[in-house]
Amino acid sequence: MAAIDKVNVLIDDLQAGKGSAGKLLKDPELYENTNKTIANVRKMTDDINAGKGALGKMAHDEEFAARLQTTMNNLAALSERLEKGEGTAGMLFKDPALYNNSSQMLVETRELVKAIREDPKKYLTFHVKVF
Repeated sequence: MAAIDKVNVLIDDLQAGKGSAGKLLKDPELYENTNKTIANVRKMTDDINAGKGALGKMAHDEEFAARLQTTMNNLAALSERLEKGEGTAGMLFKDPALYNNSSQMLVETRELVKAIREDPKKYLTFHVKVF
């Protein structure tokens, strides 16, 4: 097929509304949605350039950007420590024995509280002595 024939087929497909480009040309709803999306992106970039919103602050306020970077660094460091099993929370994440013991302790505590509620006199007795 010659190049001119391919161009003619392409033009025919566009005019028939085939393919993404053809739909964009022939479908008014798709065309309107595309225009609205472009307008929204334009407004967003205008707001960023004007320093509005979080992205605008990051783009223009160096102190805000530095604080955000510090927060991200702290989160990364915390995540690393947790992954390495450092600290109490890290041990809970990494040490199954500690988790299992804690879980078992909670089960036993629940059972004890249940038993106390069922028969408080068995566990709670008061002795009052007067002189």
